Amino acid sequence: MATTVSDIINIVNSDIGDDSNDRISESDRINAITEATAWLQEELGNDHQKKIHSFEYTNIKHQYRLDDTIPDLVNATDLRLDVDQHAKSFVFKSASEVIQDVQNGVSENSFSIDRFNGKSYLVINYPSSANSETIHSMDSTDDWGVDDDADSLTTDIKEVKQGSASLMFNVDVSKSVNDKATIKSTSAITPSDLTAYDDLAYYFLWVYIPDAVDITSVDLVWGTDSSNYWTDTATTDTYGLSLSNGWNLLEFDWSASSMIGSPDASTVSYYEMSINYSGTQVDDTGFRFDDLHISLTKNMKFHYTSYHVGTDDSGVDLLAFNATTNVPFFSNQYDQYKFAVAHKASSSIFSDLRLFDESDRKLMKAKDAVNKYKRLFPSHKRHESGGFKVSGLNFN
Repeated sequence: MATTVSDIINIVNSDIGDDSNDRISESDRINAITEATAWLQEELGNDHQKKIHSFEYTNIKHQYRLDDTIPDLVNATDLRLDVDQHAKSFVFKSASEVIQDVQNGVSENSFSIDRFNGKSYLVINYPSSANSETIHSMDSTDDWGVDDDADSLTTDIKEVKQGSASLMFNVDVSKSVNDKATIKSTSAITPSDLTAYDDLAYYFLWVYIPDAVDITSVDLVWGTDSSNYWTDTATTDTYGLSLSNGWNLLEFDWSASSMIGSPDASTVSYYEMSINYSGTQVDDTGFRFDDLHISLTKNMKFHYTSYHVGTDDSGVDLLAFNATTNVPFFSNQYDQYKFAVAHKASSSIFSDLRLFDESDRKLMKAKDAVNKYKRLFPSHKRHESGGFKVSGLNFN
């Protein structure tokens, strides 16, 4: 039977010797239990607060945004591959060390959490065996031509993401009525047999935007020819952020693409890349494409500690309790935690009532209980290995 906030309130009432709402309302009790549960989580950091987030890893992409998918992230506890590959372990390092490992081709598997600009990212170095291939380095214009509003295609050796050059072009909005600028292949692109990637892989493409105010999306087309192809659209960068001025790494999911005609995955030699914009777009110069890759993925499981204090009676995660029927995170895992939570909540209530001696005694009981729990269930908080920090590194 699940432990609920109501069960903890009963212990609190016994601790404070008062089950009325004369001095302490039900809302006050619930708030104190929320605070006490959060305190318990900070003290313990063990598997009873652990959750698992599954995602697809590709060796083209080494940073994975977490704040939009795991808003309750506190700390990392582990990173694992699928069940049949658990023997491969990952070392937890600082984000700068993992980034340097990626750049230097270090073979050690490692990961970290990087937080900046109000967002959090899982950073991974894993020389994956997942297949990936360069479709085109875009160091030359030999295989490419312009369409729609694209104009003046050339190569640029200054703004480059990979290789020796990127494809650079301008936008002349008077060329067509299509509100897009397209670069398309004019000769067969190899490798063409992508059967192993069919409906499984992601394409990755670097796109440089001189002014992103009116840019709405980027399309990628791949297929047998201009009548038989797949197409997918990116409206954000690979991290879910808005398209911005400068370089943007975009991803295109084969499994989510639309199929036009009857393309054959064994003869994929035709490509189009289109930058779409609103009707207010004006002529502009210096758009670029670079480094078109395709990659298979590996399933990974990120283990982390959560700061959700529990759930409501429908199973919805909660950052704060709001009803006596709410279920704390430890329910049916180790229900004895309820005593430490009740003692800490009682300590807070006594403190609010200016009964500081009673508050101190209940806080001591709560701490004694937590110390016993720590001996039973050691913390699984990950600490960085290695002894150096490197600042100012990034993948771009």
